[in-house]
Amino acid sequence: MSGNTGKLVILSAGGTGGHMTPAQALGRDLLSRGYRVEVFTDRRGMAYQSMFEGMVMHEIKAGTLGAGLWGKLKGLASLGVGALQARTLLKTLRPAVVVGFGGYPSVPGVYMAQKLKMPTIIHEQNAIIGRANALLARKAKRIALSLPDVRGLEETDQIRCIVTGNPVRPEIAALYLQPYPAPQQDGPLRIFIMGGSLGAQVFSRILPEAFGKLSADHRARLEIVQQCREEDLPAVREAYGRNGIKAELAVFFNDVPAMLAASHLVIARS
Repeated sequence: MSGNTGKLVILSAGGTGGHMTPAQALGRDLLSRGYRVEVFTDRRGMAYQSMFEGMVMHEIKAGTLGAGLWGKLKGLASLGVGALQARTLLKTLRPAVVVGFGGYPSVPGVYMAQKLKMPTIIHEQNAIIGRANALLARKAKRIALSLPDVRGLEETDQIRCIVTGNPVRPEIAALYLQPYPAPQQDGPLRIFIMGGSLGAQVFSRILPEAFGKLSADHRARLEIVQQCREEDLPAVREAYGRNGIKAELAVFFNDVPAMLAASHLVIARS
């Protein structure tokens, strides 16, 4: 996208960390190069607003295609409303390009940009293309991949694919050069747990009980920092408290680089 300095780029991303974090990393890089950046996301994505400093965020109606006929109809209706919102914004903003990062909330912005003949790029973070990106791939000008040989793409899409890797914030990349803070024999053992929306639910169910099976001496050393879904917070807090384990729990953490740097062990969804 060289030569477009000063032009507007819209990032369209689903409202979970796996989609919002790479969108934020790209947005920051684009700002540093002189682009203007605005973001389309859903209500959940708006919770990440503090990460998107210098970028205008727009809340777009979106829903997933739930189970059963009613769930699918409800999701389609929500996406339809979001598409109308996105169309109005796109006709006003006239971006140079719209970049989608997957998840159903990314669909209205990218789909309507394609309908309006605006250039679009989609980024796939996983080894198997997600349903939202699969829907949008055919009309995308470029398909950026975190990994080679992503499964689920049509043969006709391959010529437009480029392996870019997953956008990473500079603060995260800088941790590679920092020394590992090895735990002391009788000191605390700091464990940072993050799992995205689905991984967080699995970790919330399994890990507190698993740590609870350790000896009392080992449990006393643990200092857990864990990302949880909001509905899981009470049960996870109760489980750690019952086992005498020190734990800091939150739906979202603002300073992930500092937490990673201070941790002895990270448990994360790949």
